Amino acid sequence: MHTIPLCLALCCPIVLAVPPGVMVWADSPGTAQALVKALDGDGLKPYAGELNEGSMADADVLVLHQQKFEPLPEGDRAAIEAFARRGGGVIGLHGAIAAGDAAWAKPVFGAAWTPESRRLSSHTVIDVATDRHPLVDGAAAIESNEEAICGLDLATGIEILATSSQKESTGDPDKTTRPAPAGQGAESGDPPQIWAYESTLAGGKPHRAVVMLQGTTANYGKAGIRTILRRAVAWAARRDNVDEFCTAADIASLRQAVALPSRPKKSDK
Repeated sequence: MHTIPLCLALCCPIVLAVPPGVMVWADSPGTAQALVKALDGDGLKPYAGELNEGSMADADVLVLHQQKFEPLPEGDRAAIEAFARRGGGVIGLHGAIAAGDAAWAKPVFGAAWTPESRRLSSHTVIDVATDRHPLVDGAAAIESNEEAICGLDLATGIEILATSSQKESTGDPDKTTRPAPAGQGAESGDPPQIWAYESTLAGGKPHRAVVMLQGTTANYGKAGIRTILRRAVAWAARRDNVDEFCTAADIASLRQAVALPSRPKKSDK
């Protein structure tokens, strides 16, 4: 009576979904190591690589971080663009937004750094729109004493997940602070700091991008930030469950307010 079901079970083994390949690139080796460590485990096996076709061949998601807000070499930009064109997911962190001009960056990231863009060192509260997207579902506000970014050229269609409410220092401790310039495209008037974006580059497949602008290396050791990064990988890789690579402790960490460390006094501006 049980022979046929048993045979079917033996002939039809359960096929487990293969985790996405995740490649990390950063202009600082220490940051690359911190990102690999933050993402490693619970099904993910990220690796640090170079921005070329061979290194990215096994990647489904590319995590990019730059400390400096400077354009990347043309060959690196071409490799990133080709990756996105084949449908690869892209996660841009901190200065990655400045990797190229608006014509290149907006289709890839959903926004671009321009001559009018600014980096503000100030106390910042990152207000998370928890009802907007599964990436930030259940996340508490994030407090930061590092830079907030404003004045970016935003693409139509980005989904803003978090904005910053900050005061820009006047430089004089005896004077009050003044509000920072309003960001473009944010409904609240505050500049977006985390967003999700879906686009299709010319002649390519649809790709997904997530951008997080706060970028001190120590951030990625924070449980809440690490959880959002893991969710970003799952979403960018088009997994059905954004919490596929998160533990129960990871999810619980999102409900706690996250305090990000201050930047070093010496700026890399």
